[in-house]
Amino acid sequence: MPYNADDKVNYDFWYTSSSDRALTFLEDFHVMEDNLHGLANFTPHFVFWECPDCDSSYVSSDCFGGGKYCALEPGNKSIKG
Repeated sequence: MPYNADDKVNYDFWYTSSSDRALTFLEDFHVMEDNLHGLANFTPHFVFWECPDCDSSYVSSDCFGGGKYCALEPGNKSIKG
């Protein structure tokens, strides 16, 4: 395990903006992160899907860049955009 010169724990969180479970985790974890008093570095990362051949109505409501960056998770139709 690499040594961390600042003695902080570094952790990454990968998720999509349309994941209900990820959003719930972030809301709940916020309290825990406050209790760490700067002893950890939290880095969020967003996952996007590319869908250049999708229906134009889907692309206009859930994507940027002509379908290059789509945020809708296929299993979650309740969150748009």
